[in-house]
Amino acid sequence: MNRRESWPGQRPGNRTRRGGAGRHYQRGVKSRHGSGQEPDGNRSDPDAQLDWRGVPIRSGASRRKSEKFRGHNRGFGQNLPVDGNRHGRKQKNRRRQGHKKRGQIQKPTAAASGAAATVPEPFSVIELVRVTGGRQIGTGPQVFSSISIDTRTLKPGDVYFALRGKRYDGHQFVAEALKLGAAGVVVDREEAVPGSALAIVVDNTTLALGRFAAAYRAKFNIPVFAVTGSNGKTTTKEMLAAILSHRMRVVYAPASFNNDIGVPLTVLRLNHETQAAVFELELNEIGGTARLAHICRPKYGVITNVGDTHLEMMKDRAGVAQEKGELLQCLPRQGVAVLNADDPAVMELAQKHWAGRTLTFGLEQPADLWATDIRAGDLSGVRFKLQGKYPVSLRMPGVHNVLNALAACGALVASGMSIEKALAGLDRFRPLPMRLTIHRLREVTLIDDSYNANPQSVRAALKVLHDGAAAGQRVVFLGDMLELGEAAPRLHEELGRELAGTVDRGVLVGAMAEHVLRGAVEAGLSREAFVLAEASDRLPDAAFDIIRPGDTILVKGSRATAMELVSREITRRYGEETPQSVPA
Repeated sequence: MNRRESWPGQRPGNRTRRGGAGRHYQRGVKSRHGSGQEPDGNRSDPDAQLDWRGVPIRSGASRRKSEKFRGHNRGFGQNLPVDGNRHGRKQKNRRRQGHKKRGQIQKPTAAASGAAATVPEPFSVIELVRVTGGRQIGTGPQVFSSISIDTRTLKPGDVYFALRGKRYDGHQFVAEALKLGAAGVVVDREEAVPGSALAIVVDNTTLALGRFAAAYRAKFNIPVFAVTGSNGKTTTKEMLAAILSHRMRVVYAPASFNNDIGVPLTVLRLNHETQAAVFELELNEIGGTARLAHICRPKYGVITNVGDTHLEMMKDRAGVAQEKGELLQCLPRQGVAVLNADDPAVMELAQKHWAGRTLTFGLEQPADLWATDIRAGDLSGVRFKLQGKYPVSLRMPGVHNVLNALAACGALVASGMSIEKALAGLDRFRPLPMRLTIHRLREVTLIDDSYNANPQSVRAALKVLHDGAAAGQRVVFLGDMLELGEAAPRLHEELGRELAGTVDRGVLVGAMAEHVLRGAVEAGLSREAFVLAEASDRLPDAAFDIIRPGDTILVKGSRATAMELVSREITRRYGEETPQSVPA
């Protein structure tokens, strides 16, 4: 291919641009440079559906012999067993069998899911002390193979990290962890450690977990992908994982494990069998994305969009953009940025912070990956043609999910995978619960999008409702959009005005309900079309009386509003899901 030629499938006229954003990605063209979870004790957490308790790393029934990791010749401490044949005949045999160079995407003999190979390699107390910057007190075992942050799932031999959460302090459970057989504990309050138990005292246990995970991550030379953005992070991450899992052994963040606890724990699931990893990054503070990126060290960074999220902490959209842009600043020189060409704020970040290879995706602006012939009116999913010729069918409604699919495919194309192989894996994608999950009940259709909400995601969900239901049968149960700071009243009123022409009836839940109602009435909707409620677990009967047979009901709200309780009540009142309508 001519070095200045568009790569196969590129939209006519969409020539690769040069400028402040760096060189856009082209196949065969080198870049200029070459390169809300809670810890232990959160027993009353309303986010229980995240199944946080299943994530802490723990030993299997039998411990594996450790192998040194691909790409590095050192282990954690001196006590690791070493495969003496590591650099001899085994490596030569691998090359004869057609394995690619280390760090490149490989096709294994059998596909494996993200849940496979989750037991980390052993590590020593000496190394744990060194990488966390702590000091050892007491005595105990010197080698460990797993950690825990929750005494409810702790196994004998685990190292227990006493993390602090919003509701509980893990130091309250140190004694219990030791009684349950923990081999040692990591604390930032020495007085919490009873007797002469082995403990490592650090300045901050959450930061120590991140430091340990960062050191552990450095031992692996594998392709790593990271996704951030105001909306679509989790869906894009799940799509990426589905594609990769079709061809290799992948570790990826379960659910929305995207913060300074979830990212380190995901890193610690890596082992010598892992061939790729996918992370989701979201810490909602300036410097937060950079901290998480330094832990997982991605080569491929995806920014889905920049919107009005977490304004309570970020102040304004410029602050949100600054936090998302930190991912670009942390990519290696040989990395690739995968960016939403339709979002000016995202492209501005590239101009400011990135001079390496870039691959863009979009629906409106010229981009490297795009879609045509989009058909999104059916709640069963959305169909489109990638690059105008590859037919794609997503089992999830919404035009915005086309962008998520483009982002996921773009990241894989950037890593060297062909479009055809990427699409073959995308067919394995299934949406997570409470994210535009369609339930066709006996009397009504329920769109459960209750996992979270912000202005942009609510608009996208409302469009799904509008396009997928007949006029007169569109109902919304809408909870507050939280963490919007001083902009909350204004943004809720704007949302209320957008309900006109989109919904026919609704229930507004939370402290911002009056603001939504005010905007809706100003836009021409009748006040009698809405019922107001204080909380999702205290809805009056009148809230359900507005539902009629044949209605399509959208349920959405921020995580803390627990709008999934409404979805469950609707299911209980209006019929269980019919067998033939269970989403494929």
